[in-house]
Amino acid sequence: MLDTDSFKKAFLIELDKAASMAELQQVRIKYLGKRGLLTAQLKNLSTMPAEEKRSFGKAVNELKGFVENEIDLKEAALSNADLKKRLSSETIDVTLPGKYTPIGREHPINKVLREIEDIFVSMGFGIEEGPQVELDYYNFEA
Repeated sequence: MLDTDSFKKAFLIELDKAASMAELQQVRIKYLGKRGLLTAQLKNLSTMPAEEKRSFGKAVNELKGFVENEIDLKEAALSNADLKKRLSSETIDVTLPGKYTPIGREHPINKVLREIEDIFVSMGFGIEEGPQVELDYYNFEA
């Protein structure tokens, strides 16, 4: 017969010792795997008398639910701890703008035009800008 209290205590001790996902997986395999302790108890169910099957099966299934729930909780806690550790170790702030890398150079014609403008401005001339092409109205009719 299965002693559920001692089984739970042994399981919880092993579960507390599991500090990584790999160790947690080993605990899961030990208790819930094909050759696990709970699976072996469920296989023993077929050799029991009919009167004991119902109560024993109920106890084993409740124990299995407890084990699955505790393993899921531990897995969530380990994944949260792993995420927090990863986030604290990463020092990159993704909200900051990236490094500016200038692309290309100023066109030689634009560079010469700017230099010529600077020369004329230094001599006292002003730079006036207007449309490159006048409309027909302004050239012939006005």
